[in-house]
Amino acid sequence: MKFYKQFITYLVEVAEGNTIVDLKKVDLDQLVRSIDLSYGSAKDGMELVTIDVAKFDELWKSDPFYIGQGGSGDGVREKYQKALKFFLLDPHTRQRGAGHIEASEVDVSDDSIGVLQGRHRYSVLRDAGVKKLPVAMTPESIKKAKKLGLV
Repeated sequence: MKFYKQFITYLVEVAEGNTIVDLKKVDLDQLVRSIDLSYGSAKDGMELVTIDVAKFDELWKSDPFYIGQGGSGDGVREKYQKALKFFLLDPHTRQRGAGHIEASEVDVSDDSIGVLQGRHRYSVLRDAGVKKLPVAMTPESIKKAKKLGLV
């Protein structure tokens, strides 16, 4: 419960534009453990894999849909704010039950890396200091991500 209150305090401050608390002092494991495949991702044959956020983010920066720290560079800034507010919800009101967060869908191809679904959720969690993050990928993307050292 203490973690949840600290995280809510952080999100309220970010959403209102006030001073941001250093979330690196907060254990985010509890939040990350609640990430799971969406029904659609599972139906499409995607698998849940854990990526190195720093490495992925460095490669993702070249994508035109990249979202920088605090939602910068995003043409749809209100979606970043919406993702922040999503984490403010009581865990029991989130999709598919207590604390469930749908994994972002990520694509790794020969010439590009991108977030297909959930780029705002991914960005909020990255900004919160998550170092390793479960995401949904196709088996082909997983192979390519392993070659790049992302998984």
